[in-house]
Amino acid sequence: MNKIRTVVPFDGAAHGGGVLELMEARAPSHLQGEYGFPSELIAAHDSRELAECVAKGGEAWVLEERGIHGCAWITERVFDSAIYGLPMASVEHIVVRGGGEREESYRVLLKAVLSGARRRGVLHLSCQAPVGDAALHHALEDMRFRLMDTTSEYSWRPSDFDFAETAHCLSVRRGPADGRRDTSPLRLLRLGASVRTAEPRDLEELRALAGAAFTRDTLGRYAIDPALSLAATRRFYETWVTNACNGSFGDVVMVAELEGSARAFQVLRCEERLSRAVGRRVGAMGIGAIEPRLRNRGLFPLVLASVLAWSRRREMDLVRGRVLLDNVAMHVSCRALGGRPVASFHTFHWADDSLLDRAGVAQTRSSPHDGNEAR
Repeated sequence: MNKIRTVVPFDGAAHGGGVLELMEARAPSHLQGEYGFPSELIAAHDSRELAECVAKGGEAWVLEERGIHGCAWITERVFDSAIYGLPMASVEHIVVRGGGEREESYRVLLKAVLSGARRRGVLHLSCQAPVGDAALHHALEDMRFRLMDTTSEYSWRPSDFDFAETAHCLSVRRGPADGRRDTSPLRLLRLGASVRTAEPRDLEELRALAGAAFTRDTLGRYAIDPALSLAATRRFYETWVTNACNGSFGDVVMVAELEGSARAFQVLRCEERLSRAVGRRVGAMGIGAIEPRLRNRGLFPLVLASVLAWSRRREMDLVRGRVLLDNVAMHVSCRALGGRPVASFHTFHWADDSLLDRAGVAQTRSSPHDGNEAR
């Protein structure tokens, strides 16, 4: 007998309790498993996020099948939309109960998400999926989402971090032409490198570093997406570091100065909402970059160490940050500084046909699942 699945708009009064129970019953994420945050606190936090999303004009749906079987919601990406000049949103959460038909449950929810997005005029959607959730990956691909990048999340406990010991233990590296070269943090300091918080005079150099880092040196998901302008993507990262420096999207920006110029930086901000939800101070490393010629020379680990030392002085309980899968040098730096890999994520993008046409992107035949059959 076929199961009856229906998707309806989320209603707080009718569905709030069922969604909370769904969140509590889902498989533990790295927030519970690796960080030890209680499941009930994470469930309550996510349920509040859903309610606030709807209250602010976002859209959410629940999948009903003898009770609430799944839910999903989208929020407008205000910053992204302003930079790219087009309506963009993200699938903030998509959750279904366990069982043998999770892939189909995801498809049903995603069809509602895409229908709602089109109705709102959204032209671009992003969705993050844990690497281990193959059912969600397959459903996203069926609905014409395309894989853009993969990141790994690292975590640190600042209370365990000793700046002096770490700086001493960071390895001395070999140079390609002149044998064994001392490029340890202590040697860099003797050569005039210093790490400090950002100053107004650094801004243009930081913008140049940020603009090039993810559009030329290490390609992020926005640079890879053929539906998005590369020039706009450069502005995206330049504006991101600008907002971090002025305090609107960052609590500290650590800068490595060498030969009188900013050569590397790393942003950190306190995750206020998550911190309040779990009763612990959690920090997130945001955008960071280094001048390409100084990679693998020991400079960026010194920047990361300074960020962690800053976090320790401010009594943060946990710091986390994500690294693109192919950024090998950054993975090495994170591990050298005691970072522990805790999770990995794929990020998928969907673009409306009109946006793909405008960008000159060749399109594949419509999926039988994506609701485009009649288009």
